[in-house]
Amino acid sequence: MEDYRGYLVKVNGVKTFRCIGQCFYTAKLWLRLPDALVHLDCGHCTEPTFEVDAWRCERIEKEDEAIAVLATVLAYEGEDA
Repeated sequence: MEDYRGYLVKVNGVKTFRCIGQCFYTAKLWLRLPDALVHLDCGHCTEPTFEVDAWRCERIEKEDEAIAVLATVLAYEGEDA
């Protein structure tokens, strides 16, 4: 299993989050929640996070982060926060 910690990951090919924790034994990742979703915090880390299975995620390499962030911003342009 590759190391996702510190990387942006795309969940189910749709949403992008930063991975801040990983369990290699259970193949779980803990991804940082945006401010609007902190009420969904799983309580595992000191930051608001949610837990997801690693097989559902695709790691975005560091050199591709800017492209992924720009694509996310453009996808939600004009929506109310």
